[in-house]
Amino acid sequence: MKKLLIFLCLLFISGQLYPQNNLSRQNDESAQTHINIYYTPQLYFNKTGIFNDGNAPDVLSTKNTLGYNLGLDYERITRQGIILNVGFHYGKQKHTVDVNYKGLAFFDPSEAAYLNQFNLSRNFKGTMGYIGMKFMAGYQWQIPRTILKHWQLEAKAGFALRLSISGGSDSQIWSVQYQKEDSTFIGWLADGAANFGNERGLASLSWSHNAEVYLGLSKPINYSFIKNLSVGVCATYGIGKKYRGIGDVLATSYNYHGERISEDEYRTQDFSLGIRLALGLWYK
Repeated sequence: MKKLLIFLCLLFISGQLYPQNNLSRQNDESAQTHINIYYTPQLYFNKTGIFNDGNAPDVLSTKNTLGYNLGLDYERITRQGIILNVGFHYGKQKHTVDVNYKGLAFFDPSEAAYLNQFNLSRNFKGTMGYIGMKFMAGYQWQIPRTILKHWQLEAKAGFALRLSISGGSDSQIWSVQYQKEDSTFIGWLADGAANFGNERGLASLSWSHNAEVYLGLSKPINYSFIKNLSVGVCATYGIGKKYRGIGDVLATSYNYHGERISEDEYRTQDFSLGIRLALGLWYK
């Protein structure tokens, strides 16, 4: 992260020291500063977050879900076309994870004929709210007028720090009771625990790191208070196992000796793809 911050600072300094570069970015070849607001509907690829330990039973499954974020950015575009961007955003991400036990023979194979008559299931779901800060750098190219008049192509990459400010947690314990060797046997079959975000709000912040890339088009329009319009595709992904998104479900299975035989986990990867619409409310 320190190397990326140093790189962004050097880009900013280079834009100030070398304003006479002849690279044609826009007609007036002037540096611009934008104050942008944006909205991004997102599709989260949660299915990439299922991790099984390879031991039966494998009981977790999930669905891809929709989310969104709203943001406010300060963006500077130098005469050379270098883009420097810093901003804040707020968003929501949904999670839905199913725990399904189809047959319970794993608990006691000697009683498989009886135990396989039963199934267990539970759905854990939650919505995580977060705030964050984002740093990005990139480049802007002028598109030939014969293709798109007055439009520019933009490419940016960077990282974001997310702080979870809302969410929830839940848990479930399953036990089993049946006749075994002329006696009633009661055992702890499995347990599940879910944590989506931070249910205690600002009192206890949970955080993660995300990488983010963006590719889109922009155009100065100077219509009323709207000075610039941009639209593009953005993608996010959690950086490092430790810093991936705040969302976790753990399902643990046991045998009748009380030994743990399987542990499956859902960890959100913050892997998303979205369409971003941004309006520049002011620039100079």
